[in-house]
Amino acid sequence: MKKMMKILIFVCCLIVFSCGYASADYDIVLTGVIKYEIPVSYSNKSILVADDGFVVYDSRVLLDNCIMDVDGLAEFNSDITLIDSVINVKGDLKIQQPGTTITETGASSIIAIGDSIKTGRISLEGNLKYPIIVDSDYAANDAAFIIIGENSSSESTLKCIDFHSGWCNIWV
Repeated sequence: MKKMMKILIFVCCLIVFSCGYASADYDIVLTGVIKYEIPVSYSNKSILVADDGFVVYDSRVLLDNCIMDVDGLAEFNSDITLIDSVINVKGDLKIQQPGTTITETGASSIIAIGDSIKTGRISLEGNLKYPIIVDSDYAANDAAFIIIGENSSSESTLKCIDFHSGWCNIWV
């Protein structure tokens, strides 16, 4: 019986820690390929898109007082609202749907924080007719919204972005 318990405990630990993340570190861990076709709303959550995660949001996304760590790939194909929320990008973040609106309120940021192992690449690409629109209260919170850190990928792309309600708030 004791031997069986030890095996069961070992198997449980193997399952929980095999991906390299303890489940207690994040409220939500997204792995594998996930596609959301309905609006998604997170409030007061810490979210991880794991190394093997490929998450596609085809409908509106609301992050309210959240931290999202993107180690894999997150693709947003619809409007995004960030309220006092931060998206830390070690993997890849794509917003390439022309006309997408990012509404940013409070102390919110999208930060490419790559390192020697991860790329930390952000691709925000609209077009001249339908740019990516960032509606920001930048003047109120006096902080950069899009930040590309020095260790991040030089392949980050910011193309055809139209900022409203504040100064151009990009820090490279």
